[in-house]
Amino acid sequence: MQHVVIGLGKTGIELARYLKKHHQAILVMDSRAKPPELPAWRAIQTDQDRCILGQLNWSEVNNNSTIWLSPGLPPNLLPDDALVARSIQIKSDIDILMTRQQRPKIIAVTGSNGKSTVVEMIQHLLKINGFSSAIAGNNARPAVTLIDNHVDYWIVEVSSFQLHYSADFSPDVGLLLNISVDHQDWHQSMLHYINSKIKCINRASCAIVYRPILSNTPIKNTKLISFDDDNPSADWTTINQQIYAAGKPITGVIHMPIQRLNLLAAFATIHALVDQPVVEVYQPKLPYRLALTAVINDCYWYNDSKATNIAAMQAALQTINHIHSQPIVVLILGGFAKCESIPEIDDTLFQIVKCVIAFGQAADWISHWVPKSTQVVRCEHLIDTMTIADRQSHDADVVLFSPACASFDQYTSYLERGRHFDELLRNISETVSC
Repeated sequence: MQHVVIGLGKTGIELARYLKKHHQAILVMDSRAKPPELPAWRAIQTDQDRCILGQLNWSEVNNNSTIWLSPGLPPNLLPDDALVARSIQIKSDIDILMTRQQRPKIIAVTGSNGKSTVVEMIQHLLKINGFSSAIAGNNARPAVTLIDNHVDYWIVEVSSFQLHYSADFSPDVGLLLNISVDHQDWHQSMLHYINSKIKCINRASCAIVYRPILSNTPIKNTKLISFDDDNPSADWTTINQQIYAAGKPITGVIHMPIQRLNLLAAFATIHALVDQPVVEVYQPKLPYRLALTAVINDCYWYNDSKATNIAAMQAALQTINHIHSQPIVVLILGGFAKCESIPEIDDTLFQIVKCVIAFGQAADWISHWVPKSTQVVRCEHLIDTMTIADRQSHDADVVLFSPACASFDQYTSYLERGRHFDELLRNISETVSC
């Protein structure tokens, strides 16, 4: 059987490395002429392997082959029906985890926001209960790197891209944290996006789901655990801002609803896996997730480059309002818009925003949904926003960089975008201190 890897990014090269250990030859294709991991591929390529660059030539794929897809390949580039007619299997990178015999238990976490935070929370809870685990998936480490990792649990952060193509991925526990409008440029409709997300839940041995999703989404799982903040109908909930288990409070007052929801999901998971587990409140610090980066002239500058959609940005505004108590905010938005429609916005959140600075490909789109009472300044690049924000901010103001957009118009990832923000901010700080 021929094995074909589509895409030579981080995931594609790791898939290629793994497949070459178990098969004599593979075919690699990428629509880009110079994909980022091409040098790494050249280092392991043999005369038996084939590589097609600059196009996806499906006629080169043999009948009865297996295609392994990297996340992010848009569905319109894949002729599904024609490939299926030739008995060609289409699989996501996460499906490869199911090929290992006697594998660890798999915990899969999906949702529009909060995945990385909840993954870190679950790993911490497993650790304090004496279990080893490894994390991978929709983050810096591809899922295939778990396959030779001998631990008690694999914790996989899975995206809608990976789930869309998934054929076999069936976790022991599947979490669906939330669903908000996201990736409409890729999925083409909200229905397709939701259907991809619930694949993770419907195939899981045990499903843990945010309770409001159940009211309008068909979940087909007989072992279902729900969670929600201050909702008596949920299996896991809060009373007076405290999380309860078996009728007893297991946390003190937690003021931020977002933090409570993340903890509810993590606590529900550890209780589903471990009898009478030890639990504790843990708030991981993730790169470029609402990080206080500098205080310049008594103004607070936050780097929230990880906020790549509207819901994440609104959550950041809520948190800033709690931390600073009715602050005056200069909000930097922009990047690549993941949908063309005008999103629903909670206008009350923008009562603390005195100015929005919109940059990049999405600047015009942003100007259409920011409340009319809020000033919008448009510019091209992030460096321009920094100059404007520095000029607009005064004593005790907050400058919040929470883009609400993808980074791919000007950066390779939100990480690169976050690093550039920090670099530009250092330049401002050095200028002020001179």
